[in-house]
Amino acid sequence: MDAANSATTVLFRWLAWLMNVTGHIFIWMPFINLVDKIPLVGWLLSNIFLVAVVVFGCLWATALHLLVMAIAWIVYRPLMGILLLCGVVGIIIIMNINPGKAKEAETEKKNN
Repeated sequence: MDAANSATTVLFRWLAWLMNVTGHIFIWMPFINLVDKIPLVGWLLSNIFLVAVVVFGCLWATALHLLVMAIAWIVYRPLMGILLLCGVVGIIIIMNINPGKAKEAETEKKNN
């Protein structure tokens, strides 16, 4: 009985994550379809934007999924909950990295 319950829990977690990713992609689909209608380059821009939306959707859905699990697990397994919260913070930091600003800062240091 415990094994069946555990398997069902894991299945629902994966299904919830997949539905979260799919939902975030579907939110942006009208805009992607609109960009696709631009003559000559629309297909290229829409495909590039679709890849960006899929990557963003995966990262954001993972962060949200881990955040909900971490909040739930803090009561029962505090160490695991805190580690999951660290994972959420790490994902959010990765999503906010801007390589353009780093290059600008390096250029300014070289010029000074």
